[in-house]
Amino acid sequence: MPDALDRLRSAVRDVSEAARTDNDKARDLWRSYVLGAWTSDVGELSASLTQAQAALSGLGMAGQAGDGWSTRAKEHAAMLKQAAKDARGLRLVDADEGEPATGHDVLTALRCPDAPCPYRIPDGYQLSRRGVVVVGETDTVVCRAPIVITGSGEDAESGRRYLRLAWMLPGGGWVVRTVERDRAMQARTIVELSADGAPVTSVNASAVVLWLDALEADNAATMDPVRVVRRSGWVDGTTYMLGEEAIGPDPDRYTLEPASDGERQWYREIQRGGTWAGWLEGWEYAKRHPKAAIAVYASVAPALRGVVPAMPGACIEWSGITSGGKSVSMDLAASVWGTVDLVRRWDTTGVGAEVGAAAAYHLPLMLDDTKALLSGGNQRRKDSGASTITATIYLATGSKGRLRGSPTGLREQREVSTWLLSTSETPSVDLASDVGIRPRTLTMIGRPLGDDAATGELAATMIGASVREHFGHLGMRVVAWLAMDGNAAQARAWYRTHLEAASHGSAVQRRLSQLIAAIATSVDVCEAVGLPRCDGVMNEAVDAARYSVRSADTHAAALMALWGLAQAQGRVCDGTTERTPPGGWIAEETTSGARLVAATVHEELKRLGHDPSETVDRWRAAGWLDLTKSGNARSSITVARARGVSGYRLNAAGMSVAKGEK
Repeated sequence: MPDALDRLRSAVRDVSEAARTDNDKARDLWRSYVLGAWTSDVGELSASLTQAQAALSGLGMAGQAGDGWSTRAKEHAAMLKQAAKDARGLRLVDADEGEPATGHDVLTALRCPDAPCPYRIPDGYQLSRRGVVVVGETDTVVCRAPIVITGSGEDAESGRRYLRLAWMLPGGGWVVRTVERDRAMQARTIVELSADGAPVTSVNASAVVLWLDALEADNAATMDPVRVVRRSGWVDGTTYMLGEEAIGPDPDRYTLEPASDGERQWYREIQRGGTWAGWLEGWEYAKRHPKAAIAVYASVAPALRGVVPAMPGACIEWSGITSGGKSVSMDLAASVWGTVDLVRRWDTTGVGAEVGAAAAYHLPLMLDDTKALLSGGNQRRKDSGASTITATIYLATGSKGRLRGSPTGLREQREVSTWLLSTSETPSVDLASDVGIRPRTLTMIGRPLGDDAATGELAATMIGASVREHFGHLGMRVVAWLAMDGNAAQARAWYRTHLEAASHGSAVQRRLSQLIAAIATSVDVCEAVGLPRCDGVMNEAVDAARYSVRSADTHAAALMALWGLAQAQGRVCDGTTERTPPGGWIAEETTSGARLVAATVHEELKRLGHDPSETVDRWRAAGWLDLTKSGNARSSITVARARGVSGYRLNAAGMSVAKGEK
């Protein structure tokens, strides 16, 4: 006992000095000594409480009644007794207590985050900074750092049970993880937590599981409830999981535990930076260009799907030549929710796109540049890329992932409720032979920041600088507004009103009218949270819908796709250029239309999935080609000053179709 008493005397000297100015500080210092440097002696000191109190008296603390030391000595002695019981987890009941001792003060002293109260340490165990010990004739170390359960609950979607674990790192900080209960309660799987610093090894895993099992059993009734959310978006109809932050009436109840490390990495980009006012400065430039500004409203739309069930999914695509503001538009969309790193490239597999769409849920899935799937390689690679794009559009605009099997049966299908935002050089609705994606897609043709190079460059610079410094504010405002009483109902009412006004025409037109209504509702919600309205954005949405309607006619779509491809690849001659581009000229534009090179037209039509002979015949029947005196569609033309080239003469009516003007 003498070594323990010597350390006690040293502790009391420090405590006494602190208490002369701040008794609360003295309490904290005293507890740090009791639960810190000499925790291993606490049990011995508790058993020799009389000697410990005598030590306090011998130092004069109890005898200095004039300045209150007698009272403080009793308080410190009582703290010593309680701390000793807490640290050893003994359920002792004194005559004047009436209730068993609890371990909450131990966790508080250890500064364990999210420690529930009350908290009971199981019989036969001791918890301290030095870890967990099974108490007996010979103490047995379970683990050499504290690990505890701080909450339990279930997955909001699947109902699987989870435990929230906390463990102390060697440096003193704590790690909190919410893991599947079956993973935490099996020795072969709990050892995986060692990668995050948990004090578990293959040697002690079974002992740690026994400790957690006892801890859970003793605290099940008072354990903090946890609602585990696997992805960002609406949960329980009232709360939005915005990355790792819950927005709703009871945010502390929810915790985000992504299904994979890749999803966790993506969700970490959902954050706020800079200021709302700073982001609005960039918006002032964006809203002068409705074709770019629609990216913001499209980015907000998936969050509305969680509270407006009738709203469908959609694909919004910016298609045109490079350096026209497409990537800036995508960055602008990403800045609604977080950093520009939320935008990913299209070089993905079908399974990757499916996982991404499910993970996005009530956030937009943003994929830049379909060329990453289509360029290079042989025709088989290009066909495969086109199929992946088509499948991803279907998936993102649907409601469920694909039906997949596993060794034990069907895999869990996760609901898909996102919008796909994409950029391309050739419109996907023209690239795909499947006409079903057309009523699901709004395609913005041309430069999002306008045709004036100087104006567009200035807008791109200012928007780009703004969204890299200021981000995440609009999305936060939108979901906070929707989570307030009555506002979700208001959003549903707006959507119904817009849908009634827009719904008419063919089946394709009616499906597209739902997308128009969704964009209009997004505009209303954004304005309600303080975003100045962009004039002209609805005109752009309607024009994009018209393009999709026209492209539903496969032969008109073929002409639009061919012309869009020719422009994107720089294969339209202006009459002065002599250098032949890779792949050869497709056309030379004239004042009344265009001259089309037959060989390259046939080659590209075939590559786009159209029958060249049948397509040209339909163009001829539609009156889009000028015929020779003998009634032939093909004739000798001049392209890039080369005479005698076999080709077709596209007239003004055909040119209007090619440019998407009719």
